[in-house]
Amino acid sequence: MFEDGASSGKELKKVTAERDRLLKKVGQLTLEVDFFCGSLRDVLPKEEVEVLEASRPVGISRSRFCKLMTINRTSLYYKPKSENSENVEIMHIMDKYYTDHPTAGVLTMKSVLQMEGFSVNEKRVRRLLRKMGIQAIYPQRKLTKLGQAEYVHPYLLKGLEVEHAYQVRSTVIMTYPRRHGYVIV
Repeated sequence: MFEDGASSGKELKKVTAERDRLLKKVGQLTLEVDFFCGSLRDVLPKEEVEVLEASRPVGISRSRFCKLMTINRTSLYYKPKSENSENVEIMHIMDKYYTDHPTAGVLTMKSVLQMEGFSVNEKRVRRLLRKMGIQAIYPQRKLTKLGQAEYVHPYLLKGLEVEHAYQVRSTVIMTYPRRHGYVIV
């Protein structure tokens, strides 16, 4: 009726050791799956992820696959709409005009397109230019303002009356490397 205490203690230690080994193995596999699925998600384009999803094993559901790849399930179903033919034609006209006039911005492009007979507004032109990756080449706002300078050197000659030649001189310090150090001129 009563079992030997020594044999049950050995069995308990054996079961505990096996459980610890299995938990360690599960932890290692979880780490590897997280690493490889995360690496795949960051490297693979959307089309290849869709191919992987189509060839997934039968035992893995679509939601489990998405959880492993850490992607939204809706991203597998979403099919982006392409631009309509009128927008494609507008984009071709803007591209040709931008090639000849790289300083043309949204307002200029809007005027050009309206002269071509298209009914467009600034918002549409701006969206299409952004989609094409085109930006006008001209100085941007606030170029003359100071940046995030930590210290601005003061002008030391402010208020000084220059009365004779050589009263104010400028120095240029130059260093020339030599075999045993530098020469300062």
